[in-house]
Amino acid sequence: MCGRMTRYSATSELAMRYFQVPVDEGFDVPRYNVAPGTHLEAFRAGEDAPAAFQPMFWGFRPMRVEDGPRPINARAETVATSRYFRSAFAHRRCIVLADGWYEWRKTEQGKQPHYITLTEGAPQDILMMAGIWENKRRRRLLRDHH
Repeated sequence: MCGRMTRYSATSELAMRYFQVPVDEGFDVPRYNVAPGTHLEAFRAGEDAPAAFQPMFWGFRPMRVEDGPRPINARAETVATSRYFRSAFAHRRCIVLADGWYEWRKTEQGKQPHYITLTEGAPQDILMMAGIWENKRRRRLLRDHH
């Protein structure tokens, strides 16, 4: 499962190209090591707001859970049926843009990061990953891994 990602492409340019929405250039700051437990921008439609890029927290906890796990990924095979994720999956989805992500390989020297991104000549220039969110004090974000 991915636990780090990169986001260096300009959000303002991508927002206009793929979503036809203007975005403040403050979102364009490149990030080469985005970690869980930090904020990143996601494109989402609010429950009462128009679709827009908004900063969201990478980590998920349903509203009904006070203390509990805060996973950073969900499996595509179970996100719709898991009690932990199903309400957000049914009602609160978003799109997370990334230039790539890291998977870790175990080697004799320890763990080594392996960077994964689109191949040269791919039909688009950015990865678009499914995410879900929960509205509680701060927005929570979870990317769907697969």
